[in-house]
Amino acid sequence: MAIDAGTIEFQAKEPAYLILTAPVTLADLDRVFNLYLPFLGSKAYSLYHFLVDEVQAGGDQWGNHYLLLDTLTLSLPDLVHARKALEAVGLLKTYYQAEGVQRGYTYQIQPPMSAKAFFEEDLLAGLLFYYAGEDRFLDLTERYQGRGSQVALGANVQDLSTSFLELFDNPSAKTVRPEVKINEAVKPTDLDLKQTSFDFEAMVALTHGTTAA
Repeated sequence: MAIDAGTIEFQAKEPAYLILTAPVTLADLDRVFNLYLPFLGSKAYSLYHFLVDEVQAGGDQWGNHYLLLDTLTLSLPDLVHARKALEAVGLLKTYYQAEGVQRGYTYQIQPPMSAKAFFEEDLLAGLLFYYAGEDRFLDLTERYQGRGSQVALGANVQDLSTSFLELFDNPSAKTVRPEVKINEAVKPTDLDLKQTSFDFEAMVALTHGTTAA
C-alpha cells in the first residue's frame, strides 16, 4: 500500500540527504530573496539558503535535522511550514524512505525560475503582486528587465576593449562543431500552469504558518 505523505509524522532524528538538481548561483539567491521571499516569508527563505549552502559545500548528508533547527532557530512546526512553502512554489521536492540504505528524508533542491519566467507565471507573479503591493511589484519588474546602468561617457573617451578575434583565432575556420541541443530548464512540476484561479489568501496563510500543519 502506498504511504500517504500526510500520514508521515516528521521526525527530526531521521537522516537527511541533499540533492541539487542544478547549481544555484548568487543571482539565483537574489531572485529568491526579491521575488519569492515576500510571500514565502523569512523562515522559508532561510531554509532554502541553508540547504543550498550545505549541499554546495559538499554536505550531501548532514545526519539529522538538529543542526538545521539550531542554526535557523526553528521549531519543528516552523520547519514543516517552511518546507511546505518551498515545495508549493517549486523550490524543493521532499521524499521519504522508511527502510533501506537511504532511509530518511531526501531534499531535492530546485533552482528558482528566471525573472522572465517568474513574471510570465501567473500564479507566482500574482502572489508577489498580492503580497508585496503594486509599488514594490513595479519596482521589481523594472529591476529585472535587464537594463544595465547607464553611465555617461565623455566625448573624447576611447574604447580600449579587446574584441574576440583580436585575441582568439576564429574557431569555426579550423573545426567542424557538432550540432547539439540544450533542453530549456524545466519549470517546477508542482505548479499547475493551467490553473485559472488561485486562493492567494490561503497561500499566504500557509507560507507564514497560520494554518494547520
